[in-house]
Amino acid sequence: METWVDIPDFLRTLQGERILYAPNPGNGGDALIAEATYQLFERIGIELEPWQDDSNPEGAVVLLSGGGNFVPYYRDIATVMERVHRDAKRLILLPHTVWGHEKLLAELGRNVDLFCRERKSYAHVSQFARGANVHLGADMALTLDTQSILGGNLSSPEEVFKRKGLKRKARQFHLRLEHRSRLAQLRVRLGVDQDRVAYCFRKDAEKTNAPRPMRNFDLSHQVPRDNSMKDRAVVRYTSREFLRYLDRFDRVETNRLHVAIGAALLGKGVSFYPNSYWKNQAVFEATLRLRFPNIEWRGPPEEIEMPPVSRSGTEAPSVEGDTIPPPPPGKLHRPDTAV
Repeated sequence: METWVDIPDFLRTLQGERILYAPNPGNGGDALIAEATYQLFERIGIELEPWQDDSNPEGAVVLLSGGGNFVPYYRDIATVMERVHRDAKRLILLPHTVWGHEKLLAELGRNVDLFCRERKSYAHVSQFARGANVHLGADMALTLDTQSILGGNLSSPEEVFKRKGLKRKARQFHLRLEHRSRLAQLRVRLGVDQDRVAYCFRKDAEKTNAPRPMRNFDLSHQVPRDNSMKDRAVVRYTSREFLRYLDRFDRVETNRLHVAIGAALLGKGVSFYPNSYWKNQAVFEATLRLRFPNIEWRGPPEEIEMPPVSRSGTEAPSVEGDTIPPPPPGKLHRPDTAV
């Protein structure tokens, strides 16, 4: 039986526990998820201890970030889960898209709670993780307080980033933001467009064969960030820059899930397209369709089928005739993790 669980209420039951939090490393969308999670724990009044590679999970609650990392494209969440699920007092996966990894799912016991953010993942996890507790829960970014981010004091890149390369990238990002927002405004004044439009389509492993617009800007990949998502100041800065970019436009066209969510939270009109597999449509049908009347689904009306995957859950899918190679053995597929 499907059970939607209120994530804040569930997390309040963890008060008094030692909590090791492992963020989902990756892109700007992962920063929105991480910031929303940090915000939620502040509201609840629970302290998080950052997960480290040498952390001891015994007697602790290990909390794995929400996102789209527990699929064959990526290994971060699976790697931590494989290491800790037998020794942790509790292991909790926050709302995720889950596909493949059948062998690992079958090994999980009653100390494990798995939250799926849509019904396809829920059906898959329920089939293979028969020893674990399986729930439905909305994407963590939907709890994000955008005004607290946009309305706060503005930090400079020099105050946030320790690496010179990220400081330089942050300055370049500001220039691109100004250029693209002014171009969008000019097109409206000239009557070329009716409103200011941002095009933010994927260029990574989850891209599709559909041609990208000439003015495309893959925001999730381009926004300045630290991939680890462990430094709260950097996560907040990345989230603010992410939202500031979207806030310069009236309408957003994207196949990035968290670009769509961020824009919708800001009240923008959103044209939402499929990614390389069924994730976007599944999340749209589960939560976004009813919550955000300003999001319009622009994919096929029929249900997207789950692409074939090996029993080990490590092979990449064949999508729209374009085979996407799996990560090299023993390496994480990262520069741009999915959300």
